[in-house]
Amino acid sequence: MFFSGSAADQGLNFVGMPRRGARRGPRPTATARRRLTETSVGVRQTTTLLPRMDTGTVQTEDGTSAAILRAAERLFAERGFEVSLREIGRSAGQRNNSAVQYHFGTRDRLIEALYAYRMVPINRRRLALIEEACADGRKLDLEQIIDLGIQPLAEHVLAHRGSSSYARFVARLVLSGDSLVPTGRDFTEGLRLLSVLSKDVMPELTEEREFLLALFTATAMANLELRCEDRSFTDEQAREVLAELRTAVIAMITAPRAG
Repeated sequence: MFFSGSAADQGLNFVGMPRRGARRGPRPTATARRRLTETSVGVRQTTTLLPRMDTGTVQTEDGTSAAILRAAERLFAERGFEVSLREIGRSAGQRNNSAVQYHFGTRDRLIEALYAYRMVPINRRRLALIEEACADGRKLDLEQIIDLGIQPLAEHVLAHRGSSSYARFVARLVLSGDSLVPTGRDFTEGLRLLSVLSKDVMPELTEEREFLLALFTATAMANLELRCEDRSFTDEQAREVLAELRTAVIAMITAPRAG
């Protein structure tokens, strides 16, 4: 059990959802929604195909590409997206001033690759948790959907204390107003499934409320990741923060609409 307490206390989050005004991938159409069919174990599985990017060069923890991605993640998180590609290359230990361009081409492609580097395994973990949660035939309620949103990222933050800046990178991107939000199936299949399921459970959930949830959770997770770099900040303290975050997001998502 990831969080202490009941199974319903296992975290939450809508981090990774496209922010308001960003370029989005195709939302499920009425036809696509009809293709979300009940399986024998009770989980709804989408057959909608989203754009897929080639992530083969960044799936390893070793090598030049991964070193550049880790350097870019840290510098983007700490200083924003004006950091030069040359400086990223130097931080990754590359003597060739064009190393980043050679491996990734443009800044936008580097950001997409960084999403792949972190979000592909996080997405796979989320899909596995969805399957596990529905294995006994139960349908998911809203709190379970929220839980399944945060747990993979929370696990990543705690497992990579001091070696990942991904949550802070996401928060920077959300707050930057940048138009680049990767939409490939490898990135977002699990989140899109949870989003559709949440709309089925709570059809009155608005896009503005989703945006505020993403903004709040992204910044809270970024702060938690920063605090986790302090060795005196324990895993138990981190779980307490996540439990408080869960409570706050449930309150936000279930609060009545203004007016």
